[in-house]
Amino acid sequence: MMRWMLACAALCLVTACDPLDWNDPHRGSPTFDGNMRAQDPDTCTQDGGEWKPVCMAQEPACITAFPDAGKSCTDGSQCTGDCLAEGELADEANATGVCQRDDNPCGTFTRINDGVAEIGIAVD
Repeated sequence: MMRWMLACAALCLVTACDPLDWNDPHRGSPTFDGNMRAQDPDTCTQDGGEWKPVCMAQEPACITAFPDAGKSCTDGSQCTGDCLAEGELADEANATGVCQRDDNPCGTFTRINDGVAEIGIAVD
């Protein structure tokens, strides 16, 4: 229990100090910010996105598919978005995943960086 609490506290400290650059496709956290996408359905679809409700609040947003979706990876630098674990990981220290499907910011994610699975996060 104590290890879990320490891990959560460490995660909170690290993410609180990490400024996000919404123009960076490998941004620090897949958190929704309406300013990072097209602001209207017409512009969204013209740019190849899909205007749809996301997250628990079901706020409409422009979701764009990544060209390398599903490609095998061991680090986010190999993907347009993040490298994410799929299902249960057999070995968190030698992890492989797949490139993120799209830029939908919500859901449960376990990023893989340098072949190591990070602590999973849930964004909604």
